Amino acid sequence: MTLAILLIAHVANGDTLADRVRSEFLFSWQAYEKYAWGHDELRPISKTPRDWYGQSLLMTPIDSLDTLILMGFNDEADKARKLIDEKLSFDRDISVQNFEITIRLLGGLLSSYELTHDQKLLQLADDLGTRLLPVFNSPTGMPYRFVNLRTGKTSGSKSNPAEIGTLILEFGALSKLTHKPVYFDKAKNALVQLYNRRSKIGLVGEEIDVDSGQWISRTSHVGGGIDSYYEYLLKCARLFGDRDCQSMWRTSIDAVNKYVADGAWYGEVNMDSGKITKPEFGALHAFLPAVLALAGDMPRAQRLEASCFKMWTLAGIEPEAINYRTMKVTAAAYPLRPEIIESAYYLHHYTHDPQYIAMGRTFFDALVKNCRTDAGYTTLKSVETMEKGDLMPSYFLAETLKYFYLLFSNDNSVDRVIFNTEAHPLQKVEVVVDRNVGEAETPQFKFKSVPSPVRDDAAAKATVTLIAGALDGNSAALAALTDGELPSNDDQPAKNVFFGFSSWGGRVRMDFGAKIDIAQINSYSWHPDSRAPQVYKIFAADGSEPNFNPEPSTKLDPATRGWKLIAFVDTRDPEDEGGQYGVSIRDFSGTLGAFRYLLFDFFEAENDDPWGNTFYSEIDVIQR
Repeated sequence: MTLAILLIAHVANGDTLADRVRSEFLFSWQAYEKYAWGHDELRPISKTPRDWYGQSLLMTPIDSLDTLILMGFNDEADKARKLIDEKLSFDRDISVQNFEITIRLLGGLLSSYELTHDQKLLQLADDLGTRLLPVFNSPTGMPYRFVNLRTGKTSGSKSNPAEIGTLILEFGALSKLTHKPVYFDKAKNALVQLYNRRSKIGLVGEEIDVDSGQWISRTSHVGGGIDSYYEYLLKCARLFGDRDCQSMWRTSIDAVNKYVADGAWYGEVNMDSGKITKPEFGALHAFLPAVLALAGDMPRAQRLEASCFKMWTLAGIEPEAINYRTMKVTAAAYPLRPEIIESAYYLHHYTHDPQYIAMGRTFFDALVKNCRTDAGYTTLKSVETMEKGDLMPSYFLAETLKYFYLLFSNDNSVDRVIFNTEAHPLQKVEVVVDRNVGEAETPQFKFKSVPSPVRDDAAAKATVTLIAGALDGNSAALAALTDGELPSNDDQPAKNVFFGFSSWGGRVRMDFGAKIDIAQINSYSWHPDSRAPQVYKIFAADGSEPNFNPEPSTKLDPATRGWKLIAFVDTRDPEDEGGQYGVSIRDFSGTLGAFRYLLFDFFEAENDDPWGNTFYSEIDVIQR
């Protein structure tokens, strides 16, 4: 299956910072291919592979796949996907860490599925999710840290907020894609159970027993072991429109800002009193400016990123931790972490302030100077001596280089996706598909989960233009897509719009005359055979981009000409094709955005069938 459109507006060309990052990524990927192909990670100094559990779970290929797609390395992505499809099995008698497997493997499989629509990736994600579910079988519902992928035996009752609370994006996305509520429900309950054990002043501790629900360590901070718990409260609200998560986020961040914030830094406090116990801040804490920016708190985000930059420049590259009062390094290692770069990306996106590009250049130049080897990149044992370690973690390709690329490419993906804590993009836009067969097929197009067609929607007032492809001689005119007139049976060509016999499909543009706030885009089709399934990409634009092309030819990727990809629709069922299909494209926030134009890039539903172009009966655009 062809790879989905890239998340960003272009693949960098020329001698640009983004192009340099792209080159370094390819250099690192090729080192992995040469010395560690089929294994979890590469040791670049010794040029040997490393497997987490004595046998490979393809950590680097899965963690890197969406970055390969994002950067346009299609051949490498196809090769990695083939390896995953053909070689990966989770039927292993090994005990794995639920948190790391969830954010790296489950997150990577889900994001790559959403980009490629490779069903094997979703099947693997579903299988993995099922094997991880036993972790939630504790008396409190908070997950154990480890689970045997074959037997389901769990262990590790002493856990922390990050490992308990950093599951809902991945398990929730899996629920959405597989229509299995159990995944979301288990992860949501774990999050709520943890939140309910916060202190009277609203803080969580550093370690908790998931059997008893009692805190083991009452130290509170925003660093490792707690960090992504806060991140996922906000991102759960943004990805799923979850009001509980929004309320928990608001209460929690207010407490953090009141008690954990210490001037321009965030320190370590007692969760009950809020009293500072240690003025320590580190590389993992540097995720917080990004989350604050996502929440709209730019003053705090910018102030804290300035502190992070001071930490970076202290030794020429960031250490794991410092005492921010003495400005002395307290933990000197540098494991190629991405968080400070992630925050620069978010802040540049929201403020357009060039200082964050300059920061990024400082980070990137130091990385190349101190961590590059002749076989990829490696960690540092100490930023004070710059002594190299011997590991290229999978997250270096999944996160660190990805965020550099997004920063230097002026990327706007954060408006359309939510990045999990491993930088795997999960789509905010929901594509709901419903299907009627047999007696349920009626001219009223009534579905259980997709609204019925309406008249006088925004599409009915739009100017609809064919900009590529040719309609079939028996097709209705384009106006039939938006006129509210529906076919009365399942094989009525004159009431449907479809493309020519043996053609690939076509492109149709809607122009609303001015920007409108779009809540939903709904499409409908009806046919007894291969002309029923819907396969199309939908792009949107407001026409303000400098390189905007209102009529991109089939040789042009619309995303390179000022259009934003909104969704990729594919309703094909390998077992049965006919019937009535309804598709509803919507965002949990209630709006897909404000746009003047929509571009529908229609594909034939069956490549081997000359009659494979869908009978589109109606397209509705619902204003907010």
